[in-house]
Amino acid sequence: MNKNQNQTKILYIITQSKWGGAQQYVLSLIKNMPPNFTPYLAIGEKREEDDFWIKEAEKHTKSKTLYFKYLKRDLKLPEDILVFFEFIKILKKTDPDIIHLNSSKTGAVGAVSAKIYNIIFRKKVKVVYTVHGFILLEPLNWWRKIYYFIAEKISSYFKDTIIVISQKDKETMKKNKIASDKKLVLIYNSKEPAEYLPKDKARDYLQNIINQNIKDKYIIGTISNLYPVKGIDFLIKSAKAFFDKYPKYRERVVFIVIGEGPARDKLEKDIASYNLKDNFFLAGFLPYAEKYIKAFDIFTLTSYKEGFPYVLLDAGFASLPVIASSVGAIPEIIKQNQSGIILEKHNQEKTADYIFQLISNNELRKKLEQNLYNSIHYFSLKNMIDSTLKAYNEI
Repeated sequence: MNKNQNQTKILYIITQSKWGGAQQYVLSLIKNMPPNFTPYLAIGEKREEDDFWIKEAEKHTKSKTLYFKYLKRDLKLPEDILVFFEFIKILKKTDPDIIHLNSSKTGAVGAVSAKIYNIIFRKKVKVVYTVHGFILLEPLNWWRKIYYFIAEKISSYFKDTIIVISQKDKETMKKNKIASDKKLVLIYNSKEPAEYLPKDKARDYLQNIINQNIKDKYIIGTISNLYPVKGIDFLIKSAKAFFDKYPKYRERVVFIVIGEGPARDKLEKDIASYNLKDNFFLAGFLPYAEKYIKAFDIFTLTSYKEGFPYVLLDAGFASLPVIASSVGAIPEIIKQNQSGIILEKHNQEKTADYIFQLISNNELRKKLEQNLYNSIHYFSLKNMIDSTLKAYNEI
């Protein structure tokens, strides 16, 4: 960091604009930087519907958001090679003291680019990288695993600090010898409660979107981008198992997913093939979707891989009982049968039984709701910002 300047310029870089946990994380940091930090924002893939959070970020950044032409989420040669030149160009334009990289691909390419930039222009840009769920924990094919392992391993030498958002990710990175312990810093995600719509208003809104009468239904819901790794396919199988085992609930229970993504077509086919068209709905993308969370009676998160999911904090603030996978930071947020139900394995029959248990056991449901609400206050936004600033200042 340039100690001779009163202002510290920090460039936040993220692979895509699509609203999710990583984007929420970046926005939180930008909005809460102290006056002696000057933030910039650069993004790869951009969608017009994501302008809502980018405009919010730009109220706190030094300039308009910068965009990469070739930085994409998927591996794509030779465009990925051109990203290096884009990184150098953006670094030269912003002249930051620190770059804070987010996502595996951005982390790898950005760290190497910063090293090249420092050598060519005799700079001392420091590199911070946040792991939003360790990439090697995703269900990847073998060659992608090898690619990401090599990319994470090599690029770690050019990163000054690596922020992990779960103890699980920290242990996994150490076990795989991705980075030395002194570079790894555990900082949990956190947020303030959103302005959640009351239950009736949230249901009215969703009812208009899915064009179904859900006012008097029992709603099992989630907020998730429709990526394969998010496990919505498993939630559909669990819904089928639930209605097969408890058919009397077909007229009383619906499942709703708020979110959009490339897996939609496959998920719609699954819904049709399991005869769930009247019980399972994909509501699509909604800006600040968490404000509709009180429409649900039970919140589910059946991902195959997670980092630290903000939506669990929203579920807690909204006093919802939770059923969630045992991945990422989830077991560090939820205590089994105390503040939620954790799926040790992706077993749809067992998940169906858990859903029935929460629907039929009011006492258990109230206990889980209250304990989660009480426990999530441990994850304070002030602690997250203070810990991140400490990481910036120590490099």
